[in-house]
Amino acid sequence: MKSYRLDELEIGMIIAEDMVLFDGMIMIKSGIELDETILEIFKKQNISSVFVQEPIDHSKIFSNEEIEKMKTEIEEQKKLLFRDCIEDEYMSALFLTVCNLRLLESMDG
Repeated sequence: MKSYRLDELEIGMIIAEDMVLFDGMIMIKSGIELDETILEIFKKQNISSVFVQEPIDHSKIFSNEEIEKMKTEIEEQKKLLFRDCIEDEYMSALFLTVCNLRLLESMDG
């Protein structure tokens, strides 16, 4: 996480902390991607700096070979766990979502 001045912010950056008003109300939640509208809100609210998530270069964490191996393992697990409902597009999508989340968590950990 890094603090950026308003003039350093770029569209597409991700807010790292909730933006809270003086009365305690959340103006913008963490995890939101900056767009032109949010930048205008910051200007109108006289916000001078914002904490932004640092981008993660996953290529430095796992090699392409390791990523491909994990994808293959996920597919094998999917077939084993969902062998009776693999043709159901909703169950298949749910499983892929869970596996992808676990993969992302392992990359962040």
